[in-house]
Amino acid sequence: MNDPRHLPILLALVTIPLASGCSFFRSELPVAPIRQDQLRSAPTLELQPATQPTTQVTTTRPIPTTQVTEVHLSLADTRNRALRNNLELASSLIDPGVSQQALSAEEAAFDASFTTRVDYSNLDQPTASRLVGSQLENLSVTPGISIPLHTGGTVSIDVPMSRSKNNNEFSELNPAYESDLSLSVRQPLLRGAGAEYADRRIQIAFYQQEQAELRTKLEATRVIANVDRAFWRLAAARRELDVRVAGLDLTRAQLERARRRVNALQAAEIEITRAESGAADQLELVITAENNLKQRQRELKQLMNDPALPIEEPTIVVPESPMTTLDLNLDRVALIKSATAQRTELMDAELQVIQRSIDVASTRNEMLPLVTLDYTYNINGLGPSFDDSIDETGRMDYVDHRIGLQVEIPIGNRAARARYRQALLNRLKTLTDRNAQALQIRREVLDAVDTIQTNFQRVQAARQRVALNQRLYEGEVRQFNQGQRTSTEVLDAQVKLQDAESSLVSAETEYQIAQIDLAFATGTTLGQAKIAWTPVMRP
Repeated sequence: MNDPRHLPILLALVTIPLASGCSFFRSELPVAPIRQDQLRSAPTLELQPATQPTTQVTTTRPIPTTQVTEVHLSLADTRNRALRNNLELASSLIDPGVSQQALSAEEAAFDASFTTRVDYSNLDQPTASRLVGSQLENLSVTPGISIPLHTGGTVSIDVPMSRSKNNNEFSELNPAYESDLSLSVRQPLLRGAGAEYADRRIQIAFYQQEQAELRTKLEATRVIANVDRAFWRLAAARRELDVRVAGLDLTRAQLERARRRVNALQAAEIEITRAESGAADQLELVITAENNLKQRQRELKQLMNDPALPIEEPTIVVPESPMTTLDLNLDRVALIKSATAQRTELMDAELQVIQRSIDVASTRNEMLPLVTLDYTYNINGLGPSFDDSIDETGRMDYVDHRIGLQVEIPIGNRAARARYRQALLNRLKTLTDRNAQALQIRREVLDAVDTIQTNFQRVQAARQRVALNQRLYEGEVRQFNQGQRTSTEVLDAQVKLQDAESSLVSAETEYQIAQIDLAFATGTTLGQAKIAWTPVMRP
């Protein structure tokens, strides 16, 4: 082969980097020397002046400046790294703690409060009688405790203490000290009454905390499922690159066969051109497969977020777990029951329905009239000193009882009725969404079952297709050596073989991913991955 027109393709095949980490594939095609007369007779191509600086292409293999390492990971190792370092999961793990603090804040609504009131007055007023003093000085301190009740009422315990002095000449005690003990209860009887209404915010916060736990579990499930998918896609990308590199080797072998037949004057020189064209096509497929492998590797590194495997480093991740294909006998009814019982989305929807029911009950209560019962029990004590007044309070000689009833009935009550109807509609909407979610889950289970069975059949068909195309390719090569076929026909058979092998890789990978989808659809991803999920109650 002495035609200088073949030189560009030969140079392109001299050095071909591959995506197997730092390994490179070097073509051993000999480049025929070019004579000066051939160069003078070669056609020339006029080029326009370049507006950008040109890049010089080297045909020698670059010397790596750093050594690239390989890390072999099993599927279990990949999951463990993702559970420890995945950023999305780390963010979701904070949500239960936030919800727990919100629940604690709502529970604090029933904590007792210490109250104190201090009053001082100094009055100088004209009077119409000598029986009333015109000057009065009073200092009162009222410490107390207010205790909210789960019935919706409030209990208050106060200890009023005061010292009063005036210029009334008829006052027996001047100054006079007063020490009382007061117990008061304020309890709504209709609107706002009952533990169901008083505790509604705590109940909602509790269910929201449960939802946060479920959503964190769901995020862990999604992370594991995404890691599994990325793991198998990376394994498929490596196999796909191996298929394309093997195809490139076959085109090189065909190019050698074509060259030998042309040099032996047993075939026309066009056979070499056909072989070179096939090699160029295969080279493009290798480059594309190499780029896809890099992207799949970065995808898995991002999900793991392992500091030992940074996404920007060229460290190679090699999946070690083998792909297995089994003809599974799946019970659709049992799988749907499992999904209905274990899918966190349905549990989340049920908790949302409960919260809507609490809203309905509370808004129904708010439509009732406001009837409030007030009761006060007071023990009075008076004396010329604090000790005397306290002693009199202890004897309980002077006791007061006060009881009152307050009624408030809104006219029309349109706002409360509107809120009640709104709560009913919200609950109806939530019930509809839950039913739609359940229907969607049943469909996902059935789709996953069908996909597994379909991909198993695809694997069987692809394996048979590979075997048949291998025989076809070998037959085409034999007939080419006998001069009965052209390079184009051999390359066509080779392309069919490579496509069949690529389809087998795709079918086996999709079978693995279909199993992941079925585990996710039935809510058994964590169990299938042997991960025990136990919510941790935070302080």
